[in-house]
Amino acid sequence: MQMSQPSKPLEYGRPIPNRNKRIWVAVISIVAGIACGPLGVLWAELNYYGGLSSSPMAIILFPFGMMTGYVTLGDMALVLVQFPIYGIVLGAFTLCGRLRYGVLLVAILHIGGVLLCFLYKH
Repeated sequence: MQMSQPSKPLEYGRPIPNRNKRIWVAVISIVAGIACGPLGVLWAELNYYGGLSSSPMAIILFPFGMMTGYVTLGDMALVLVQFPIYGIVLGAFTLCGRLRYGVLLVAILHIGGVLLCFLYKH
């Protein structure tokens, strides 16, 4: 008794459309994240002359580094790696074909951090 062969192969999940394009999108998102960190610090400083720790723009751009209310060396390191981490997360989700979920995750974390920072700072 022979087993019959299926007429078409089984599909597990979505097919990977144009994997090379997704790899480039992931690389670009990581590079953009690395570039946005220092540019964001500069922009926050230029928009508010009272220092980075008292700037509302700095709190909106870098909520996790501004949670303490003053900038220490560790907070400054967190400020500089926040956007590259966002880029890595978006790049990883892009490679999996789930960029929308990555954007949603980053947005929820960032907006939650901003809300916590404003609630506990004032």
